[in-house]
Amino acid sequence: MDDQIARLMLDKLDEISLWLKFSCRDGLRETVKSVLRDEKDALIYDMTDGVNSTTDISKKVGCSQPTISNIWGRWRKIGIVSEVAGVQGRCRVLSSLEELGLDINDFKN
Repeated sequence: MDDQIARLMLDKLDEISLWLKFSCRDGLRETVKSVLRDEKDALIYDMTDGVNSTTDISKKVGCSQPTISNIWGRWRKIGIVSEVAGVQGRCRVLSSLEELGLDINDFKN
């Protein structure tokens, strides 16, 4: 019985999470559009999936690891990324570009 109650609670939390994501989508989209300066920022944002490290991203994007760390620090303060629980220094975006209806090409100068 306890497992069933726990499952129901988790299902409800998932539902609440989806509704919050839906209701905040437009505001997040506008914030992301205003924060990402160019295609490189968009690529960094797109790769910030909680799996890629600053080193992984810096190698693929062609900038330094401290640059990625600084960008993540700014983005954490703004609230468009969060630190991954249990993995110090690793971040993930709240919502991918695709989920926001955006594309890396939207940020070409």
